[in-house]
Amino acid sequence: KWFRVGENFQISRIQQVGVIGSNNNEQSFFGDLIKANPLIPVYDIKGNPGANVGGQLGNNDNPVARLYHNKDNNGIYSRVLGNLYGEIDLIKGLTVRTSFGTDLSTGYSRGFRFPDPYRAEGSKTANSFGENWSQGANWTFTNTVKYNVDLGPKHNLNLFAGQEAIGSKGRNISGSLSNYFTLDQNAWYLQTALASPGSRQVSSSGGENKLASIFGKIDYSFDDKYIISATVRRDGSSKFSSDVRYGVFPAVSLGWRISSESFMKDIPWLNDLKIRASYGEVGNQNIRNYNFADIYGGSVGSTFYDIGGTNNSPATGYSLRAYGNANTKWETAKSKNIGLDAQLFNSSVSVVLDVYRRNTDNLLYNPALPGTAGAAAPPFVNVGSMVNTGFDLALGYRGNLTSDLKFNATLNLSHFKNQILKIADNTTEFYPSDNLTERLPENTLAYVNRVGYPISSFQGYIVDGYITTEAEKARQKNGAAQIGGLKFRDVNGDGVVDGKDLSIIGNPWPNLTAGLNLGLQYKAFDLNAFVFGSYGNKIFNATKIQSVFLNFNSNSLNNLIENDGKNGFPKINQADGSSRSSSTFYIEDGSYTRLGMLQFGYNFPSSSLRSLGLGNVRAYVQGQNLFTITKYSGVDPAVSNFNIGNGGNVNDLRSGYDNGNYPTNKILTLGLTVGF
Repeated sequence: KWFRVGENFQISRIQQVGVIGSNNNEQSFFGDLIKANPLIPVYDIKGNPGANVGGQLGNNDNPVARLYHNKDNNGIYSRVLGNLYGEIDLIKGLTVRTSFGTDLSTGYSRGFRFPDPYRAEGSKTANSFGENWSQGANWTFTNTVKYNVDLGPKHNLNLFAGQEAIGSKGRNISGSLSNYFTLDQNAWYLQTALASPGSRQVSSSGGENKLASIFGKIDYSFDDKYIISATVRRDGSSKFSSDVRYGVFPAVSLGWRISSESFMKDIPWLNDLKIRASYGEVGNQNIRNYNFADIYGGSVGSTFYDIGGTNNSPATGYSLRAYGNANTKWETAKSKNIGLDAQLFNSSVSVVLDVYRRNTDNLLYNPALPGTAGAAAPPFVNVGSMVNTGFDLALGYRGNLTSDLKFNATLNLSHFKNQILKIADNTTEFYPSDNLTERLPENTLAYVNRVGYPISSFQGYIVDGYITTEAEKARQKNGAAQIGGLKFRDVNGDGVVDGKDLSIIGNPWPNLTAGLNLGLQYKAFDLNAFVFGSYGNKIFNATKIQSVFLNFNSNSLNNLIENDGKNGFPKINQADGSSRSSSTFYIEDGSYTRLGMLQFGYNFPSSSLRSLGLGNVRAYVQGQNLFTITKYSGVDPAVSNFNIGNGGNVNDLRSGYDNGNYPTNKILTLGLTVGF
């Protein structure tokens, strides 16, 4: 057929209960579990939630009560994904194609905050309700032309060019009221007759961005032996100002199937060997919309002013909410790669190796501004460059052990090293701007991005045993140290331990990650397993702020008393304001090996299924994350850095920080696959 059209559409609707707090946050549900005081029962003698209202019992919420009150705080999210395309073969080998895809979404969420008489802090009677509506529309329009040039039996030349436009637009509206006269769900509406009229808050926001691209590609091979591919694309993003909106990103790769050469023909155990090399550039525009412009805003409580003094006629005013930077441009990653692909021993053994170096220039980040800049959010700017070097290795085997027993295995190994090469404005370091580490005396200084070191490095003091004398106590930081507390090293030798002695004390990046896939099939039975491991990475176990230093009089480790002042633990002393500082005390080995998946299946004989009109039936039982081998003292060594912290935007600059990370679930699945 010289003309073809096609489409695919997916519709989804999800209803789910909202999450209490963000992940890796002391104010989340899991953070409440970590802080839960063992003296507080889940329920009191009258069946009410146990309360932290007595003296020295902390300020923690009852996590069970929070879950119960949250059960009706749900959200409904609908989504439509679709794509329509058409292709025409104009002449032999020449095909033009156009496609248009959409991603449409709507969302609604609501949340009622119940009175909390079970917590020491805050109002015991106040309540509030809020709801949010959002909608988004993303679209992609792509037009391409492909030409397969016939140059003879040994030549293969493909030309490809295209244009693409991508748009994204979203909008949301939210509102809230406080002090409802009833807690009944039937009153969960934003009606001022149901609550305090003066508490009403309504706001809306929106944004859009677009990306325009043109690209071209040439693929050529001779006798399937010598291979070359070259690509270039030009992308323009609305997130950058017009002067720096566009970036050009080329790529080229070379391949040599050396096993096809005559001098390799007499190697019986070598079935295929290809050596390849490549260079490519990729752009990144992952910043906020309108980053090039200053953003102003205002509200009654912040910028409006009652000039007439009547208390009911505020004049509209504005303040700077976010700084812009018109010079911010594309971040560019430049990758160099050499590798090989091999098939050995009748293709039963496979080897894939890649060795790479990736330089990233004009890194995009929004570093904190000095206090004199005011409360406006900082802009994303190009802060510097970094390099990643490493390798990826895949080893595979597939064969028959007997006529009925088949076995396959694949081992994947990866290693990389990260290093910051340069920071803009001739500075040597910069710090994250969030409040994830606010419970540490050093706050944001607990992480540092410094030239010559990996991104997201841990910074703190080096522990050198315990303070045993008054003279040692006097030399420790800020005069807050106590006998029996942790003694920090005087790194610069000036006789005083202070901020000048902060050192790089680790980083969250592993030296090696490994994945092992195993498969065994015997007649109608099959067994499959996946094992994953991460080795050499460090974790900043910030849960010790609660469990060791008893912040907010929270729960403690079971062995805290028996380790009081020994085995690396400081002596328990409420007057010790030094030991809880960021230090090697928090740093632990995060290496682990995990059985990610184990599955056992049975395929029913096809002869017994034909009479039922069935093609195949397979039953299986599967377990995920069944066990983990690790020395890490926390709940789970697989610490997520996705949308963590109170701001939810920390990510790569706060990796490896465990502040109440929700653990990986163990999942048991019984399944039945039926084919007709």
